[in-house]
Amino acid sequence: SLAQADLSVDVSAGILVTWQTSPSSDVALYRLYRSMIPGQLGNKVLTTSDATITSARDTTVTAGITYYYTVTAVDAAHNESSIVLTAGTFGNNTPFVDSTNDD
Repeated sequence: SLAQADLSVDVSAGILVTWQTSPSSDVALYRLYRSMIPGQLGNKVLTTSDATITSARDTTVTAGITYYYTVTAVDAAHNESSIVLTAGTFGNNTPFVDSTNDD
């Protein structure tokens, strides 16, 4: 899933990351990953409590560092969606470049 980050001037408020719901009918929750390297999945930042949540605030960020986010959908059997890595740049009207993970 493509994630879009809202870069706040006040880094203490964190970065609000939003995404669209998965078209799959069996999604139970979403996982948000963060990396400092484009094209890498990075570390899991959080897991939502259910599939109705389509945004999260990452409050563990540091000013001046560029972050790359990836969101995956997880079903009730704990199957995680395939991972599409995304890279975003604030202020760009079309900020995302998709790169399929070949792992």
